[in-house]
Amino acid sequence: MTQACSRCKRALPLDVSHFQRTSDGFKKTCISCLEKKKLYHNEKKRARESGKEGDKENQDPKLDMDWEGTDDDDEKALSGLRVVELTEFLDTLSCFAVSEEVTSLDAQINVSSLFRQAVNENASSVRRNVSDACAKAVYEVLQYKFTYHSKYDHKRWLSTRFMYHCAQTDTRQHVSRKSDKDGVKHRDKIMMDGFQCSGWLHITVIDEEEIAFVRLKHLDKHVHYCCIDVPEEVREYLWDEILKKHPSPKFSRKSVYQLWLDRSSQQWKRDSDEVTSANILIREAFQSGTESSTAYKAEPIDIHSEEGFISVAFALPDLLKKWGHQIRELSLDSAWNTNGSDYEVYALLGEVYGSGCPLGYVLVRSLTSDANPGAKERFLADFLTHIKRKWTLSPTITLTDKDFSEINAFTKVFPNAKHQLCFWHCLRAIKTRLSILRRKPKHYNVLEAMKEFDFIDEKFVPLAQAKEPNPDTYVAEKAIPKLILRLGGARQNRAPEPTRTPRLVVKLNGVIRSLVKIPQRNDTNHDGVGSNPAPEDNEECDDIDDDLIEEVNRYYEKSGGDEMEEEDGPDFMFDKGELTSKDPAYVFCPAVHRKQLLHMFASHFCQHPLLPERDGKWSKETIRREAVWEIYDFCKRRGLREVWGYMWAGWYSPKMWALWARSTTPYLSRLRTTMNVENFWRQLKHDYLHHVARPRLDHLVWILIHKVTPAYVARAEILDDTYRMGRSKGLTTYQKYFKKSWKILLERTVSNKKYTTSIKDFTCTCGRQKFDAHLLCKHLVQLVGLPSSRFWTQVYRRRTIPFYRHPELKPKDQSSSGKLEDIAQSSEVPAKRHHIDPEIIDLTSSSPAPEPWPIEEEIDPRSSSPFAYDSQEEHELDLYREKITQKAKAFQKAAEILLDPSFKPDKMMMKHIAEGKLGNDVVDWVHDIEHFEKTGRKRDTTWAFGKGKTEKRRARNTMGHHIRQADPQEGSSGSISQVF
Repeated sequence: MTQACSRCKRALPLDVSHFQRTSDGFKKTCISCLEKKKLYHNEKKRARESGKEGDKENQDPKLDMDWEGTDDDDEKALSGLRVVELTEFLDTLSCFAVSEEVTSLDAQINVSSLFRQAVNENASSVRRNVSDACAKAVYEVLQYKFTYHSKYDHKRWLSTRFMYHCAQTDTRQHVSRKSDKDGVKHRDKIMMDGFQCSGWLHITVIDEEEIAFVRLKHLDKHVHYCCIDVPEEVREYLWDEILKKHPSPKFSRKSVYQLWLDRSSQQWKRDSDEVTSANILIREAFQSGTESSTAYKAEPIDIHSEEGFISVAFALPDLLKKWGHQIRELSLDSAWNTNGSDYEVYALLGEVYGSGCPLGYVLVRSLTSDANPGAKERFLADFLTHIKRKWTLSPTITLTDKDFSEINAFTKVFPNAKHQLCFWHCLRAIKTRLSILRRKPKHYNVLEAMKEFDFIDEKFVPLAQAKEPNPDTYVAEKAIPKLILRLGGARQNRAPEPTRTPRLVVKLNGVIRSLVKIPQRNDTNHDGVGSNPAPEDNEECDDIDDDLIEEVNRYYEKSGGDEMEEEDGPDFMFDKGELTSKDPAYVFCPAVHRKQLLHMFASHFCQHPLLPERDGKWSKETIRREAVWEIYDFCKRRGLREVWGYMWAGWYSPKMWALWARSTTPYLSRLRTTMNVENFWRQLKHDYLHHVARPRLDHLVWILIHKVTPAYVARAEILDDTYRMGRSKGLTTYQKYFKKSWKILLERTVSNKKYTTSIKDFTCTCGRQKFDAHLLCKHLVQLVGLPSSRFWTQVYRRRTIPFYRHPELKPKDQSSSGKLEDIAQSSEVPAKRHHIDPEIIDLTSSSPAPEPWPIEEEIDPRSSSPFAYDSQEEHELDLYREKITQKAKAFQKAAEILLDPSFKPDKMMMKHIAEGKLGNDVVDWVHDIEHFEKTGRKRDTTWAFGKGKTEKRRARNTMGHHIRQADPQEGSSGSISQVF
């Protein structure tokens, strides 16, 4: 059994070793605190007897901090002070607050106005209310919160001294403790930042004269207090909403809803025509946002008009201003059933801290079924072009589902960005297509496949394309496990090495081309197995706890598994050329092979040259060759002609491979799905449209601007580096999942197999890393161990090696100074991609040659997560550091020259240095940094819009800067004691 001490608040065992026993139990104060109090009173008594009571230098500073003087002490302090009005006291205090120089203060204030406000029957409560009002007024001026500590009732006169301590002093922080109760979930709670300020506020309230004697001490100009309490007006509003005035109404729910709809329509209905009304709402939001800094803005976007379509588009300037220059990954997706007029709504979201941030919307409606083809693509291209030009977006990755209007718009506007199809949309498309039994694949270009890979058999084509009279129709009816053979750790059954064929160069129409004889292969025997079959056995699986593979299995079973089959589907589900078979015995893909196909596709999707395999790192060419070989060999051994034709035409051809394979870009995106957009649609429908049955277009636009946007602006404010400065911050959604994944991997069992694990690059050759959404594996996690609580808020995932960089990322048995420089950094820079394969032309066929892969320019690798010490990700940071180092050396050399006693310039040079422009920008930068660190104030907006030149310059100079920790040995300077 424990008891909390009334003085130090510690929970101690309730026994005689910690508390003194009384007649009815134990004292409320622990023995240690009683001894300290006795020592304090003895020290005060000796000071009075020796006549050194007023000698502050001979008193213990800790005793002075916890000062509990007597009546005589207060009388001596009050003597000589004139009584000032409360407003005069606050005005004087505000002057010192601006200069940041208040450290000690005594004042006698007339608080008669506060006495009249504090109406209470109990005189002691009146004094407390007056004292609290004074403490609140001091907080509003100084921005330092003083928390009530204790009180002292004077014995000779009607007054009470109330004592408050600074809420941010390091000696008064409450330490979080783990709960002993069963079922309580333990969470890592980071304490508020503490400072050695010794901040105390004593307010003595005197009833007879209605005055208050204020003594203030604060020795450190630290970060201001950030209040996170719920305002009282918000509480009253919530209570009014909850209060039910009519428990048994006679009116119906529908009539109330209609009344609410009629009244609320005054907010968003500007015209009887919903399109006209929506455009008016967007213009109003744009104009009001320009005139007022508090209004939520919307920027109208002009989109060309096409016959048979109606379109409305607008951007969100507030979010684009804050994050647009840092966003490197864009997602685009559409949703239906959000309005009653059948408008398709497209949302553009940028990746911020692993989550989606809306940047703009396009609403499109088709009036006829035979409207112009490609119109949506052109609308989206206009929308994206405006966003790109106006807000200078430069993404490295764009994500969509397999909607070619979205894909083509992205690739047209952002040609240098890697386009990435959503992993789960790809998986769902393959699973759905394999489950349709009677649909044949579209035309399989076997010549295209043979020109790129010499292991492709010309005769292994879908039955509809077979040229021989009696093609082999063998199809495995049972699942055949796949074996991965290794010898000395090296995989054996890999793709065969390319065959080197003599090349004949010819010149056609002035163009030099290479002519290579297309190999004719026919190494398939009667049972459908190649001439060099690999042994069939259980599939090797070094890490059976791969979360992604488990998710694929869960998705497969949830979507019906092997039992989920359809004879056919509507035509819009299929590509052009996928026709229905008239053969009743035709089966596109037997159910027993579908899960294995999904597993292989998931592995090929996640592979990347930066992520090593058991055999080391594979180049993007090796990854493609091995992937095509694996899927081709799998289909050929099982006789899956139709499936191979579909997989090549729909996924593994050069054109399609570049859309979904992550290995085609030198960088690894943080996102591999469009779930951030899907989550946005879910929140829109569940949180804002659940009470509105298919609203009008203008109502939907109003909700997007005035309901959805403020919520995301508030979330973006939370992500700012100055949000709640000095207070602990909760983890973002991305950080929570990262922490959860880390802890799960920390508990998993590690086998005795040997892998190459590099914390420097944060890579492991186990092969599991590519499947994890955070690029983690159990070997890396258990090598590092469980980091501190602050690690989760500081670490972030980069798009190249090293994937993570943090002082705590080191083996558990190594020590570190806690500096970022202790971590070895990789200087490896991904190379540009060039198409180097020779173009092979078959002069005996009219089929066109495959288009060469586009050359990718170097992608701008800046980060979309503004972390303090490394807000940009890639090797350009090293270039910036080099330039900064060179400038710093030049500044240092300049300072040495100017401060050298032997440096004696003439009057003209001295005037040029002192009054000219030389170094003025450096001086301004230093002053702005010092001002930002001293005040700790939060910027009004990121770019100080609407402010003066000084504020705008200060915002530019301090953007992204974090307050440095001052040396505690330096102490505080410039102490001023002001007496009224």
